[in-house]
Amino acid sequence: MFPPVAAFAVTAALFLSRPCSAYPELIDKIRARQINVGSLRSSYDYIIVGGGQSGLVIGNRLSEDSSKTVLIVEYGYVDSNPSQLEPSSAVQYPARDLFNVTTVPQTGIGGKRVSVYAASVVGGGSTVNGMLFDRGAAEDYNNWAALGNPGWDFQGLLPYFKKSTKFGTPDAATVQDYNITWDPNAYGNGPIDVTFPSWQWPTIKVQWRAWAEVGVPKMPDGETGNAYNTYWVPNNVDSQSRRSYAKNRYFDPVSSRQNLHLLTGYRVNDIQFSSSKRAQSVRIQQRGTANGAATTTIAANQEIVLCAGWLNTPVVLQRSGIGPQDLLTRAGIPVVVDLPGVGSNLQDHPATQINFQCE
Repeated sequence: MFPPVAAFAVTAALFLSRPCSAYPELIDKIRARQINVGSLRSSYDYIIVGGGQSGLVIGNRLSEDSSKTVLIVEYGYVDSNPSQLEPSSAVQYPARDLFNVTTVPQTGIGGKRVSVYAASVVGGGSTVNGMLFDRGAAEDYNNWAALGNPGWDFQGLLPYFKKSTKFGTPDAATVQDYNITWDPNAYGNGPIDVTFPSWQWPTIKVQWRAWAEVGVPKMPDGETGNAYNTYWVPNNVDSQSRRSYAKNRYFDPVSSRQNLHLLTGYRVNDIQFSSSKRAQSVRIQQRGTANGAATTTIAANQEIVLCAGWLNTPVVLQRSGIGPQDLLTRAGIPVVVDLPGVGSNLQDHPATQINFQCE
């Protein structure tokens, strides 16, 4: 899934692009308009399960129609710490913003268990990630289309990639000093800021020289689909090197919409179906309460959209009776749809770090 390590080694130094500083004046601005459970409507046109990257984007788009009501239910909370916007936050994962998940023993590493990072915060992974902006190689997406998904090839998706981003021209002196290259055609005029911070680790120059000496070609910009060899990878930060992410670009600007509600600190236990197997409501439960505690049921007039991420979307489906029949039966869950693929075949990439001294 990753391009060659050289391409990513370039960007490792971009995570900490400037010293951390406080922005107290932003605290009020980055607090979202939220609702408490007692003020919920009995029904909404659309209920979005999960307030991460996709959930906030979909909530933004659906609520453009003021005649439609939209509820986003998020297990996590709003991270209103100003330092969360700083590059230094990329290596400071607040426990409150993450699910506490550990793998089963992994055969490939001698049976060890490892922590799995999954966001539990409004904005999802875009709130806690390293602000590294990168797309896959065109071949990855083209393979999706080849498997029977017309329009999911790289050229079919590129207009939508561009729709979400806008590129900010970096500092001219930094560009010249580090020979930074990019292709403006890879970006559009969307809400997510993409640029190169004005401060770079000087050792990057040594790395670039080393790759050139061993004959590794340099690509002008990997975001055009040429995500291989070496290339400069930008960050999703604004001109002040502050995090640009789903919450402050897709939710905050529209949080005053009266038809858009965000409920935090609640888990969606399951989806309830009609006799014709139409999803009609969700049952929610306050975070931190025991199994069997009081729940609230909210009806969906039109659709329920699952955006609970790779970790919890299959869990919600299984608790709702959609998944492998034998598993659901053992758990005492009535089977709505026998769908063996739900909750299996997860493929993720490991991450580690290596420290070394350069001479």
